[in-house]
Amino acid sequence: MMKIAIKLICIAISFVLHISLLNAQITVTANTNSIGRYDIYELTIQHPQSYSNNWEDVNVTAVFSGPQTINIDGFFYNTNIWKIRFAPPQTGSWTYAITFSTPTNTYTASGGFNCIPSTTKGFLRQHPNNPFRLIYPDGTLFNGIGIGDCFHDWDKNGTPHDNWGYDGDFRPAGQHDGRDTTLEVYMNAYGVNEAGFNLFRWSIDNCAFNLYYTITTTSNSYLVQQGMWGDSLVQSLRENGIRLWTTFFGFNPPFPDLTGNNSPQEIAIERYIRYVVARYGAYTDIWELYNEATTPDHWIYEIVPFLNSIDPYNRLVTVSWEKQNLSVIDINAPHWYEKESEFVSDQRAWEMITSRKSWNKPIIFGEQGNSVQNWDSLSALRMRIRSWTAFFAEGMFIFWNLSGVKDYFSGAANIYLGPEERRYIRAMQNFTSHADTAIQQTTIIPSNPSNVRAYGLQSPQIIMGYFHHYSSHSSNITTSFNLTLSKAGIIYWINPANDSIIQTSPIGVGTQNITSPAFNIDLAMRIDLETITATKNTFTESEINIYPNPANTELKINFQSNTIFDVEIFNTLGKTIIKTKIKNTIDISQLVNGIYYLKLKDGSNHYSQNFIKQ
Repeated sequence: MMKIAIKLICIAISFVLHISLLNAQITVTANTNSIGRYDIYELTIQHPQSYSNNWEDVNVTAVFSGPQTINIDGFFYNTNIWKIRFAPPQTGSWTYAITFSTPTNTYTASGGFNCIPSTTKGFLRQHPNNPFRLIYPDGTLFNGIGIGDCFHDWDKNGTPHDNWGYDGDFRPAGQHDGRDTTLEVYMNAYGVNEAGFNLFRWSIDNCAFNLYYTITTTSNSYLVQQGMWGDSLVQSLRENGIRLWTTFFGFNPPFPDLTGNNSPQEIAIERYIRYVVARYGAYTDIWELYNEATTPDHWIYEIVPFLNSIDPYNRLVTVSWEKQNLSVIDINAPHWYEKESEFVSDQRAWEMITSRKSWNKPIIFGEQGNSVQNWDSLSALRMRIRSWTAFFAEGMFIFWNLSGVKDYFSGAANIYLGPEERRYIRAMQNFTSHADTAIQQTTIIPSNPSNVRAYGLQSPQIIMGYFHHYSSHSSNITTSFNLTLSKAGIIYWINPANDSIIQTSPIGVGTQNITSPAFNIDLAMRIDLETITATKNTFTESEINIYPNPANTELKINFQSNTIFDVEIFNTLGKTIIKTKIKNTIDISQLVNGIYYLKLKDGSNHYSQNFIKQ
């Protein structure tokens, strides 16, 4: 009798637990109640029930409503945990409505948060007036100089993030391969506050861990541990000011021979892409379909529209091998490895970039480095000359970093980016930070072209030059050239090796014959022209919000009161395009696409910012 009673009790408990799990609700927690603009707002959803495929049996979506409405997918994170990540593009109050659908039930939850101004810039965009440049939504210039790298759990201790290669040397026989640096040390050294690299190419399943276990026509399965490794990577990049280029597939994208629209194979690929966008989309600036692979164009024409349809932030898309001729590809992303003479490094960089300009798309070399060996005594110098020339040629490099050792030999040998190389990039980024979005190529003709090659950029506010003494690096030389200036200014001569100012002097209006100071390898010039200085805002972003940005037909103004503002809109040349009075909406439908400067005034109070018309 006792055994029967115990058995009945056990059955009853089992039944109650089963019913409880079937009716399990969701619990939602947020990482904060107030988040900076473009920072990561994360919702964690707990649900005490497992399914045969947690990745795909549960569908999680959220609708974020505020200054605009944005749909965001969620993703399975770990046992009984799903997450949603959102980078709010506008300040103000936001609400969210979550739908959590299982095979048997649908649960809902809602909440809200406040988005406040931050120093985080938005996702990269193609310059509306110069197709080869990238800009931020606020209209400021992005001069990308990037790195990629190999990272695996080489020592099999449960994480790849203590196996980064950094400042290694030549390997004695039997020594390790130099991969013993932590993610934190590595990213801090290369990030914007130190070396100045500002773009990282995460090439999934290409000398980096994979994210998926299977992609099949019946179901996909992803990797829990590797997904968390990816989280640590993208968070560290964000903390160090480095933009993210995410490559979905490596050398072997699945189902390369897609047949027909919405085939089971295509849908399987799209499920994986939806997962990656949900998990890492709030961190990513550029999507790349695959690395150094080949598929029929049909594959790309099927996958990119789907990616665009689910991407809440409308990021740029590229592919390798390069397919710049396809209309759905936004960036031309070739790979280039060479050990050229240091005397022609500028010429080769210029040729490699300008030969690809006919497509009117940004040119970003997804991999750049040496052939033969990753390091040699002149490798850093060649990298310096290439990098400076690329800025003036309106191209960008992502160097494939291999810095754990100096003795890696290959046809595509990558490049060693040690202390010397990082100092050179820091100096260059200090220089390029002065460039504005109106900068365009201009011609500088040196007086001694058989010895010096010159490259120029100019805007209404600044003139920049780069000079390479290509006939010799061991003797000093000067050069001279003519420039016609519409405004007076200050000329600075700068050492590209360390950003030190060699000489400075005023320069007048009109045609000027300019002579450089002596230099032996290369020299940079900056002329700051007289401009009207923008007045300091007396309104803050928390008091006034102008959106959307970029905008198409109108700009809206959120302000604390029904104020009527005096409005002026200027183009990049400083010319007034619109002058009017408004309360909350500015009609910009008649403006041509481009970058503009907006000024609002209310008595003695004023506010100004850049915006993009697209």
